Amino acid sequence: MLSNKDITALQKTYDNSYLSCSTAVYYEGQGDEGEATRYWKAALRRINEYYASSSAPRVSESYTSSDTVLIDALKELELQCKERIDLLEALKLSREDSLVSTDYNDSISPRRSQRQHQPGHRDHWRRHHSSCNIFRAFTSRLPFKSISGCNDVI
Repeated sequence: MLSNKDITALQKTYDNSYLSCSTAVYYEGQGDEGEATRYWKAALRRINEYYASSSAPRVSESYTSSDTVLIDALKELELQCKERIDLLEALKLSREDSLVSTDYNDSISPRRSQRQHQPGHRDHWRRHHSSCNIFRAFTSRLPFKSISGCNDVI
């Protein structure tokens, strides 16, 4: 069983990380992937710092059911951070490769650049709709509805 100090540290880490992840989802919805990546990394760094601290739960300890739920939620949050960081970095690399390829093709065929799609209302709606789905997927995988604590277990 975790001590009150350890439970408080675990809950605070989860709450702060969840808030950072929610902010990252917001920035993804706004199309600011750089800022989103920064928040995902901040959440992951906070979780890793918690694991490195002396407050982190040890394998040999016995846990109450609410301790176990909170520990598992933090692990799930860590996994989601890693997945989103990997995805955003892969998207960034893909776009950079695409730009290099497009620049090469434009130098060969100047008419191609005139046909490129300009962002408009549909793209804004698509980004917004996508961010809503990201947030739903993000929150649906977590055992807590909000950052208020163990009382909100689904």
